[in-house]
Amino acid sequence: RNVLSVTYYSCRSDSHKLTREFNKENVPVIVLTNTEVRPVLLTSKNGVIVDLSCDFVPDLLDFSLQNYLFREIISWIFIGEDGTTNYELLIESFIPISSEVVIFTPIFNDPTSSWNIFSIYKVTEKSEMNFTPILYTSEDNVVSLTSLYETTKRKNLNGSKIRATIAFHYPHRLTKYDDLRMNYIDTATKTTYQFLMNLATDLNFTYDLTQTDSYGFLKNGSFTGLMGHLERKEIEVGIASSFLRKDRLPIVEYISESFIIRSPLIFRQPSLASVSNIYALPFGLSVWVSLIALIVILILAQILLIAMPIMRNEASLLDSFSIVLSAVSQQGFSRDSFRFSWRILHFITFLSFYFLFSSYSANIVALLQSPSNALKTISDVTHSNLKVQVQNKEYNPVLYEESTDPAVIELFLKKIKPFGAKGYEDAEVGVKNILTGRFAYQIEAHTAYKIISNTYTESEKCGLKEIESVKIPRHSIPIVRNSSYRSIFRERLMWQRETGHFDVNIKRWNFKSFHCAAGSPGTLIEPPCGFCGGARGLLRKHLTNAIQSELEWHFHFLFGGTHAQKKARQGGAEEMYMVHDSHSISTLIIVPSEWNIKADIENLRGENARKDVEGGIGGGASQEDVLEIMGIYLHI
Repeated sequence: RNVLSVTYYSCRSDSHKLTREFNKENVPVIVLTNTEVRPVLLTSKNGVIVDLSCDFVPDLLDFSLQNYLFREIISWIFIGEDGTTNYELLIESFIPISSEVVIFTPIFNDPTSSWNIFSIYKVTEKSEMNFTPILYTSEDNVVSLTSLYETTKRKNLNGSKIRATIAFHYPHRLTKYDDLRMNYIDTATKTTYQFLMNLATDLNFTYDLTQTDSYGFLKNGSFTGLMGHLERKEIEVGIASSFLRKDRLPIVEYISESFIIRSPLIFRQPSLASVSNIYALPFGLSVWVSLIALIVILILAQILLIAMPIMRNEASLLDSFSIVLSAVSQQGFSRDSFRFSWRILHFITFLSFYFLFSSYSANIVALLQSPSNALKTISDVTHSNLKVQVQNKEYNPVLYEESTDPAVIELFLKKIKPFGAKGYEDAEVGVKNILTGRFAYQIEAHTAYKIISNTYTESEKCGLKEIESVKIPRHSIPIVRNSSYRSIFRERLMWQRETGHFDVNIKRWNFKSFHCAAGSPGTLIEPPCGFCGGARGLLRKHLTNAIQSELEWHFHFLFGGTHAQKKARQGGAEEMYMVHDSHSISTLIIVPSEWNIKADIENLRGENARKDVEGGIGGGASQEDVLEIMGIYLHI
């Protein structure tokens, strides 16, 4: 048994012999000749040996039964002859099933012969004593030996009835204990009921069951409800998930944690537009830096283009600012140019601000539909214009009144207590009030999730906020203090947890959090890479169209277009040349008339070149000739 010490109740003169044998094994022995109980016996794993021939045995048995000394941490050995008065008194006593009690009796009441060893216990107080042989010698001298482990691991209560009470907060809404259609009503009790019904099947017993509508709290010096039944020892076990509370420890013990309950404060966050300037929210620091950098780059590009000699008569310095300003404000520009570089720059400028304006508009639309994150703590809710209601559970008023958190106390005194009974509401009504945006409602999380999933639309599920308010104590299964079934129930419930039975039942009854179909409310999701490819394709298409339009304009200008004719009629201001390279690619070059490129080409190439340049616009010249002359004029 691996005991730390042994207490030997003896009235024999030769008790020192037994003491000497234990000392050889380094086990200390205390020899007592009366019913004295040493404190060490109650605080650690110890053994007790009792000689049934002593006169004080009846008093010792009575004292041990009243003080629940027949329990698993104390191993008892009784030594005596069958049929004696003390032996019969022991057999009539209630030796609990969780105890470790062994009796040694000599065969044929002859101490010099062999001994029979039995493990004894009773399933209930009124049942017969069970004898499990450990070492037994039959009349024909056949010796039977049973493992000591098998005699203590008892798993059969022989169909006995154990008194129990089940507690429901809402008995008027009860259909059946295992009705999954109402799994959000009294979920903790229904889950615990499944655990304990499995326990009854495992250990072969049934319940003598009663029902109450209260878990029970201390009022006027005594407990009500389920705890009152346990306090008066009317039942052995409570079929409920009970709070681990200090005031309950003198009357109950807890054998297994059963169900974890969260009871958050749920409310709808106010809209972002009501607490912030949504038109300024998209402009973060990085956006401002990027926007200013884009404007500066575009203005510099305009200035550099205007500074070129070919553009001196096309636009002024102020035009560059006007063009960028008109692009920022999504307006057009009155002036236009047939310069290819000028048109491309304008196109990029307006396209950039078009995308910027579109992104800003989409962001504003998203922000208009987004909730804020203004209410983050209990204090924020207390000082907001939200009304607060609490699920009408028996424990909620008690937990609020006992809370030591200053924020929770302030919430209770300002938002709940002044309204009395109106501050407590049924789950369905409270969850419906959340939807209005004017109420915060504290409710058990699994109940709220089930009702919200059944009654809210997908868009209404987004934007809900949870804040933990009162701390819900741990839940466990209560059993009467010093119960004879405590250790065996605890062991088998632990077996259920280790084998997964607990998890299966909890998943069956506990409803998990709902999911917002739109993802996180109010967030802009980064577009996938496919969108980027589409944007690049769209930009490529627009650039292709722009280049094609520009080439068509040039073609129209060179071959009889109105603009070409107008330029030709101006005369003297500018001269235009169509030059050709070695690949037969034509290029239009416009130069000031005072350059007199015709004469320079004649001097450079001779008479054969005169035929190519005559005719002005309609004439042609080689690209090398014209570029060489232009380089001379430009001092290149």
